[in-house]
Parts: sequence; C-alpha cells; structure tokens
Amino acid sequence: MGGACEKSQIRLEARNENLACDAELPLEPVLSPKLFCAIELTGPTVGKGRPRFTRTKSGRPLVYTPAETRSYERDLAWAAKLAMGARDPSRLPVALSLEAYLEIPSSWSRAKREAALTGTLLPTCKPDADNLLKIAADALRGIVLADDASVVDATVSKRYSEDPRIRIEVREFG
Repeated sequence: MGGACEKSQIRLEARNENLACDAELPLEPVLSPKLFCAIELTGPTVGKGRPRFTRTKSGRPLVYTPAETRSYERDLAWAAKLAMGARDPSRLPVALSLEAYLEIPSSWSRAKREAALTGTLLPTCKPDADNLLKIAADALRGIVLADDASVVDATVSKRYSEDPRIRIEVREFG
C-alpha cells in the first residue's frame, strides 16, 4: 500500500449474461465549483424522525411520520422553493454540503457557552448528522434535486451558535 496522498484505484467489474464492463476509478475527493443552490433556514434544527407505528380502531397497522419531522421538512422545502425561484431541479450529480448550527442550552455555564461558541466544545448531541442529511435530501427532492439519489458527495458539520439555523449548499458536477 502507498501513502495516504497517493492516488488509489479501484477496479470494478460488472457481469451480466449480456454485459461485461471493466472500469478504473480514481478514489480522491472531488470538489464541484459550480454552486447550484444555497438554502438557509433559521431556527432550531430537526433531524429526520423514525417512522411511528400504530393500529387503527379496526386493528389495521398504520405507519406515520412524526409531526415535528413533517413540519420541519415542509419548512425546508419552502425555503428551497424560494431559493430556486422558477428554475428546474438539477438532473446532474451533485455534492451536498450541510452546516447545522445548534442552539446552546441555556442551562450551560458561561465558560461552557464560550467553549461552544469558539468551537472547542462540539455538539455530540441530537440531531444526528445522518438524520440531518436525510431530512435535507428528502426536503430538496423534486425542488432542487430531481432525485435524492443524485447526491454523490455529501458533507455534514454541526456547530453551536447563538443563531440556530441550517445552511445547505448544492453544487453540480459537469
């Protein structure tokens, strides 16, 4: 194995009774310079909630999304519509960058608040980074992204702030 900065390569083989394909792909970070859309929604951040299960009066199973998740996803979709204007959703592969600025608990001491604001104390609390990414991708589907499967590169960061908000940047490849 070479050093960490050396280009890695992977060999892919796809076999089908009618198809044989070999490809070599470089494994390195890819940055897309073309900003397609930037969205910012102020207020407390909410991650994608797990589906809830219950039964109807007749005993049939019922699956539903928690109200807080539905409301936040709707607000995020509305912010995306405002940012997009009359443009069509991207059909190209995209990189999604998400920055979540979480509210500092009011019960924290002044020293702990300062550590949070300077970045020496990082949020390891909910919402989880993967749930933030999921709610963002779901909210942008059909508005900014033709399909959330077009996200080929994603970064999520969580920090504390006195101004809680979420900022999402979508960059196109190609």
